[in-house]
Amino acid sequence: MLQQTRMEVVLPYFARFLARFPSIPTLASATDDDVAAAWSGLGYYRRARMLRAGAVAVMERFDGVLPSTVQDLLTIPGIGRYTAGAIASIAFDARAPIVDGNVARVVARLFGDDDDAWPRAEALVHACKSPRAFNQGLMELGAMICTPRKPACLLCPLRADCVALATGRVDELPRAKEKKATRELHIALYLIRDRRGRVLMRRETGPLMSDLYHLPHGDTSLLTGGALDVTPRDLLGTFRHTITNRKIEFTVHTADARGIRGNREYEWIDPEAMSEVPHPSYVKKALRLASATLIACPGV
Repeated sequence: MLQQTRMEVVLPYFARFLARFPSIPTLASATDDDVAAAWSGLGYYRRARMLRAGAVAVMERFDGVLPSTVQDLLTIPGIGRYTAGAIASIAFDARAPIVDGNVARVVARLFGDDDDAWPRAEALVHACKSPRAFNQGLMELGAMICTPRKPACLLCPLRADCVALATGRVDELPRAKEKKATRELHIALYLIRDRRGRVLMRRETGPLMSDLYHLPHGDTSLLTGGALDVTPRDLLGTFRHTITNRKIEFTVHTADARGIRGNREYEWIDPEAMSEVPHPSYVKKALRLASATLIACPGV
């Protein structure tokens, strides 16, 4: 969960996720929809699907016991070099390196260059007494002391050996990678309700937020949408939302729709049951915005 998501966002999700899936067997026996629903709001939903796929693999190939070596861990779906090293070293105290953004920054400054951090992290962890303590300490050092801006070099236990500090290049290393250009988008969302108060939604596939339930919308540059004859009514409000390098302004409208009957692409979803339905966080924002003003769609 902490990969590409901030700690303060993750904490409540982590507690709820563990309460719902407290073990590898319970996670493996769940459905993709169960896991995605518990993940809704964290983004990068492929992580959730791969997490369940990994649990299934552990049950089938390792008798439900998580392996302790990097080599075996790398054979599990969703586990890459960083995650394998984290599990092996922190859970099993194996001499396996971890390189995240914080570690890469510490290593770059310590050695005074932008060379590949993995070989150096591996050499360091093999020279330490406790891989578990060392890797966690290295990550914390990058998070708390060797920060991207205004690092607390006077407090750093590695300052005597830091090449970047000795050569006055702390602010230069590591060199910033070129970021993708930000895209500004506008998407109109349509809140369409039936007489029972259910909201019309569609399960979609696409480049982002695939296999989740989305609201009907009027811009397909980010989301994909099925053919639906929509007549917008009242504007309920607007909100902004960021997805990777896309900054989106959503407008939320009540709307009428024709062509729903017999259309298997769309489903009526009870807003009170949204916690059981996999959906992106923008849907939560839209429903929250519209909760006091939604009007049932007449004639549906």
